[in-house]
Amino acid sequence: MKKNTMRGTAALLLLLFLAGCAADQPATGNQTESGKRWNISEDFERVTQDFSRHYGSYDEDGFRYDQALAAVGDYLEGTGDRQTAETALQDTIDAYQQSMDQIQPFSADEALTRSLQACGISVEEYEMFVNSRAQNIDSNQTSLITLLYLIQIMDVDPEASTDLAFLYELDTAEQECMRGYYYYGSLNYWFAGAREEELDYLQTEIIPNFRSYIIENDLWYDDREAVEDRVADYLDQLLDIGLQMAQHVGQAQADLYEMEQDYQQVLDDEALLERLLEISQRLEELSEEIAQTNDGERLAELEVEFYRLVAEYEALTGEKIE
Repeated sequence: MKKNTMRGTAALLLLLFLAGCAADQPATGNQTESGKRWNISEDFERVTQDFSRHYGSYDEDGFRYDQALAAVGDYLEGTGDRQTAETALQDTIDAYQQSMDQIQPFSADEALTRSLQACGISVEEYEMFVNSRAQNIDSNQTSLITLLYLIQIMDVDPEASTDLAFLYELDTAEQECMRGYYYYGSLNYWFAGAREEELDYLQTEIIPNFRSYIIENDLWYDDREAVEDRVADYLDQLLDIGLQMAQHVGQAQADLYEMEQDYQQVLDDEALLERLLEISQRLEELSEEIAQTNDGERLAELEVEFYRLVAEYEALTGEKIE
């Protein structure tokens, strides 16, 4: 079983080095959907709105993943049926593929570039964050394909049910880590230096829009070092999950190799038995023909074949024929 266990963790680590928005920008006073006018800068508003759009895409991908995992969990717990789980997995896999097909390379336009720079955020790192979505989708999709495969072969593979339950638990634990990793490693880290009004804006206008990569009863950090420590905890958990996955895959591969060896031995044994039966039958035929022939030349040929077969039989069985 394969599994790309950390869903683009190496690329996402670069998010930890992004700077937050500056707090000394002129206020816009723009009225938002909440009906409130916020005392925030145009740059801060532009960056948070654009970030919300892209983070929202990640969040929607995560929510789909949550729903698919939930269907598998219901099936394993007996509160959901197999067909529902299969359908949820296949529908999410297909939806992911459609999203992958529609993703276009992103680059910040001139206005966003200026605002990112004004907020102290690296344009290149921001673009990398947006463009990493395909990698995240691919990892989620691969995990779901594996779960779907295990459900589909449960009738013929007695180990599939155990593997399904094990991978479901690991995938669920990994998703919980990714939930916190994204929330703290990008959203909180980038805006850790937000002023009180800006933070209120984030918590009123931006964060409530997310459903998956969000932390319930979250603790917001206004110090980036504290955020880094929190993210490091999630990375440690992801590493542990990756090790568990590697151990499971390694054991599965060892078990598969042993099964292949056993199966080959069975084939070899069957082939040996079949050959011994052929030799035995032929020796009987040769004995009768030798006893009946009066042709000296033919008799010599029969005896040569007879003793050749005897030698082969003895070599295969390790026994002497008296």
